[in-house]
Amino acid sequence: MPAKLIEQSARPRLAVEAAHPREALPEVRRDDIERRAYGRFLEHGAQHGHDIDDWLEAERELAALARM
Repeated sequence: MPAKLIEQSARPRLAVEAAHPREALPEVRRDDIERRAYGRFLEHGAQHGHDIDDWLEAERELAALARM
């Protein structure tokens, strides 16, 4: 029996939106978040173990810039 596909929304929700669904965030592109999170990774001297923190901080930074 084939597995059922789960319908996904047109735009994946950002982690910050999932944690705070009532707080409206400006549209931030995933590839922009990826680039900023990778930049933060390099700022840490390319040390592993900060990926989630880097991603969430990149979301916050870019959302703040989009509000300006």
